[in-house]
Amino acid sequence: MTTPTNGFVLRVCRGPGCSHLSQDLREAAEQEIAARELGDVMAVLDDYCFGRCGLGPNVLVERWREGKRNERALIALMLGERHPDAYLLYGARPADVRRAVARHGDELRAARAREP
Repeated sequence: MTTPTNGFVLRVCRGPGCSHLSQDLREAAEQEIAARELGDVMAVLDDYCFGRCGLGPNVLVERWREGKRNERALIALMLGERHPDAYLLYGARPADVRRAVARHGDELRAARAREP
């Protein structure tokens, strides 16, 4: 799966502390993306550690613009700060990733509707 030019990427941690539920999280996200027909603006990728293993399973949700991730957003997260372009779902469950897809899918649809 490729990353969207403009949209969101959900990175599911498959590291040792998160792998016990990572496949369920990935499947839930992929199913929700397919059901909402968001495959052109949302993607699910595997990743391997966000440094918060004790809080896992974890999913990084990040916004992509013009084919690029916001590196400053990732640095902010590593420093324990908030950033509007990325956040971590700690102790994620399938319902959490479905909600993230729904929330950002609605946001992307609204943005599309405003385009001329």
